[in-house]
Amino acid sequence: MKFLFLALACFHYTTRQAQHAAGDGLDKGSWSKFCTIGEELNKVQGNAAERLQAFNAIRVKNKQTQLRLQIYATEVQDDTARTKAATLALWLSRKAEAAATAGLTTATKQAINEVVAALYAKGRVDELLELMAQTKSAANGCSVNGNSGSGSPVSKTGTTIGDTECSLTRKTPAQTYSDLSVLTQGGFTEEPLPTTPGNSKQGTTKGCSFLTIACAGFGKATQQDAANVYYGGGIFSGDKSNDQLTGAKLKTLATENAEKQRPGKTQ
Repeated sequence: MKFLFLALACFHYTTRQAQHAAGDGLDKGSWSKFCTIGEELNKVQGNAAERLQAFNAIRVKNKQTQLRLQIYATEVQDDTARTKAATLALWLSRKAEAAATAGLTTATKQAINEVVAALYAKGRVDELLELMAQTKSAANGCSVNGNSGSGSPVSKTGTTIGDTECSLTRKTPAQTYSDLSVLTQGGFTEEPLPTTPGNSKQGTTKGCSFLTIACAGFGKATQQDAANVYYGGGIFSGDKSNDQLTGAKLKTLATENAEKQRPGKTQ
């Protein structure tokens, strides 16, 4: 699962998106994809455990076959067959040891790092969605149930935001391997916010307090010091000077600034 580190690191890759004053709230087609990413990251823990179990299964199978060949070698009368059985038993013994070594060293370390990185990234995305769901009024919100700049604010109820599955919790790992649909070797298959300038995927006004960083916001009299605010560890950002939002390049691995926050960074 080497791809996980690469895919998670994509969270901080950015380009400019959105026109001035765009974004009463993010369209459903945008914020719901953050939910999909969060749900997808939930599967990594179970898949890592399944992978380690597969290493152990190979080791056990080779060891059992080795023992059978050793028994056969002691009982068979033909010298040639005895030699072949003993040689094969030795080879399988080495294969079993190699599988054990790979499972206990390289694979185990990698699996642990993958799970830690995934859960950390999930926590950042879940917190973003939690705050966006809470920061709303009757007329304005950070997440709306429509697209093309229209729709009403949605709330989080149980395991959903609006009608979208978005548990924002760590689920019990599945007992079997789960296919990953949006997390791939080269990054995520979708980019929730467009990476080209424009106001698509957002509303036409800036009524969402959580995304309004160029004005007072939250009742404060002055702006924040930072020129840019990064949401979800860099999955998108807001520009203080003009309220523009910047979508992340989740489909590529090229970075514009290695110093920006990255939820999947492990070193």
